[in-house]
Amino acid sequence: AHYLRNPISMTSKLGRLLRDVTDHIVLLSATPIHLKNEDLFNLLNLVDEDSFNEKNVFDDILQANAPLLKARDMILNEDVNVQAFIEELEEAGSHFLLANNRQLQTLLKAPPTITDIQDTSYRSRLAHRLESINLLGRTVTRTRKREVTEWRVVREAVAETIELTPAEME
Repeated sequence: AHYLRNPISMTSKLGRLLRDVTDHIVLLSATPIHLKNEDLFNLLNLVDEDSFNEKNVFDDILQANAPLLKARDMILNEDVNVQAFIEELEEAGSHFLLANNRQLQTLLKAPPTITDIQDTSYRSRLAHRLESINLLGRTVTRTRKREVTEWRVVREAVAETIELTPAEME
């Protein structure tokens, strides 16, 4: 994914050629990818040219999603402020792209209570629900290191003493 974000690069042009002769395309990155909005748009345009063909519409999608992403991050935190969470949902619901979203309206009509928020499985289900409202949720999946709790690699540094040969010492 890193090498395909610049649409005028030869690698990106190769990606477009390959896209045209394949049934499916998936872009992966195992390292943190720090993208500008334009870079993300270019990658999504490569994956789905029909859905992501206008940059100004993409900017609107990002604006609509911003409070949803904040709300999702809040709900995954054990010390969630319920009122701040609801305010983020209300902000998302006020954006013209999400104003008629039934899932969001249902959530706003019956927001979570403090008791609900104390239940870890409820918070997990709610975060998943927010992902389904997210306008990019079906196209972009991002897992942050802090979200991975199983099989986390624990590195233990061990200093090794190695005797050098005379040539290495020299």
